[in-house]
Amino acid sequence: MCLARWKSLRHLPLLLLFLAASCGSGQFVARNEPAGTATLTGRVSADGQPAAGVRVFLILDDGTRNEAVTDSNGAFAIQSARAGAAVLVVHDGQGNGTLQELNVYAGGLNDVGDLPLERLEGFPAAVAIGGIGYEERVSNTQGSYWSPVFNSSRSVAYAFRRTPAGTDDLCAVSTADGTERVLIPSILVDEQPHFYSLTDPQPSEARAPVLQLIDDRVLVFAQRPSQLCVFDMRTEHKILIPFHPDLGDCFASFCTLDNTPDHYHPSSTLWVSGDTLFFLDIPAWVPSPSLMWSLRLARLDLTTGDIQASSTLAEGRLASMPEILGHTSDNLVYRTRSCELLGGGMLSCRGSDSDLYQVNLSNLQERKIASFEGSRARLGPDGQSVYYGDRDGHVQRFDMSTSSTSQLFGSSGGSSSSLRSLSLSPDGSRLALVRYAASQIEPAPMDLVLLSTSTGASTTIQLPPGSGTAAFLDNDSIRVDVKQLAADPARTIIDFDSSGTVQRARASVRGDLIDSPAHTFEALQAADLQTGFVQLLLAATTTVDAPPFALSTFIRADHQAPAFSLDGHLLYYFCRDPMTGFTQLFRVAAH
Repeated sequence: MCLARWKSLRHLPLLLLFLAASCGSGQFVARNEPAGTATLTGRVSADGQPAAGVRVFLILDDGTRNEAVTDSNGAFAIQSARAGAAVLVVHDGQGNGTLQELNVYAGGLNDVGDLPLERLEGFPAAVAIGGIGYEERVSNTQGSYWSPVFNSSRSVAYAFRRTPAGTDDLCAVSTADGTERVLIPSILVDEQPHFYSLTDPQPSEARAPVLQLIDDRVLVFAQRPSQLCVFDMRTEHKILIPFHPDLGDCFASFCTLDNTPDHYHPSSTLWVSGDTLFFLDIPAWVPSPSLMWSLRLARLDLTTGDIQASSTLAEGRLASMPEILGHTSDNLVYRTRSCELLGGGMLSCRGSDSDLYQVNLSNLQERKIASFEGSRARLGPDGQSVYYGDRDGHVQRFDMSTSSTSQLFGSSGGSSSSLRSLSLSPDGSRLALVRYAASQIEPAPMDLVLLSTSTGASTTIQLPPGSGTAAFLDNDSIRVDVKQLAADPARTIIDFDSSGTVQRARASVRGDLIDSPAHTFEALQAADLQTGFVQLLLAATTTVDAPPFALSTFIRADHQAPAFSLDGHLLYYFCRDPMTGFTQLFRVAAH
């Protein structure tokens, strides 16, 4: 039987060839087999040695498949394989294998001989085969996708697609089968995309336009500043495309938020309440002795497209840009630092002094609530309580309804600790604090303090020394991220439950963690130390001990924008297709 490398698998039934000659070390002999079936045997080797535990798949042109696993001698046998044109795929789960097309002969013993493991990326057609534990390409279009964002159900990925003609289309890509709908053709894009370089293993700064999906109803097209320097920011221009509720998953219209090209819209300050989209508008600043900014609040009616903007809410100096503490359905709360302009254009900011403002979202009117000295402030879900740390590392609660302040945590005699981070649980019942000894040189000993906002009861947990933060996850657990040495990117990541018991601990983490919705799997997005390309590693999170991360992607290209399916069984991402060179939507199974 002649075996040849399979060069293309775009249309499986059309590409399988019937090969009748014998070549290599393989052979076939007459044997009593059921009519129309045969036994297929072979051996898999790695560097000349038998490769045990390797999966072998025989896939017929009608999609029927058989599977075997090599034994300690690297041998495998697939019994009662139906005769006909087929593809043999070998994958060791580490990105190595082979892909061969062949013809299985009935009534005999078909021996394919020795199959040495090679990099499976050298057989590009492998990405078109599902269920072999390798990276599976979902989409197949002319052009590269970039700046993708997934909807909450993971059924659609929205992305720009750079066409071979050099234009950019805004598209919706189905994660089920990769079908594409062009939502807006030929969007003007000023810069080349920097998200998925085909040649540079390290992604450069992404300054091209990006997408943001808000509340699954509004897609935001953001034009980022052309320069990273704060004094040379030009604009962040957003196009909003509301979903029409009567037309299903399609776009009814689109509009721009600003009428002039000199406004900056922080992407973190857009939110939807009911059928209204709120956003902050900050006219761009320019290098001048005043270094002034001004702030206004605007809202967009998603049913009519009408925009209503407030008058200027506040003005300040560059060093006192507003910090949004939070918002409810009725109010927005933000603060600014107290700064003043001195002679010669110098700014003087009084430590952590802050002015607190509340904005009524129904009439877009604001009022100054108070001035206080504190850091790491958070707004409670009731919209009336502001939690913040003072200069002594204590936690204070300010009640906006009574303009009163009470100490929630810390002794009255002062403290030698400094507050590193403050996080509020979604229901507002708990705070997670990270404190460290300010008098010591980092890495300094740190503590995690879990604090009840109603009673002030606290639990203190000792953390590894270093610089760390804590944040609540959507399952109400607390994730602590500790970086021990500033020069070392490795971190220690620990998850605690509501009582402070360790759920999982991971040491020497280099990269970003992505959790599945049910928190049964997590992915680590990190650069491969040998090639420099960003790969994805997967681990189950059902055990207390740190689960080992297993490399799950192998194509030598950056793997970007990972997102789990709702059940956690699939991980979607975008990567260069080795068959065409275009960046496409891929998926890999979580095991």
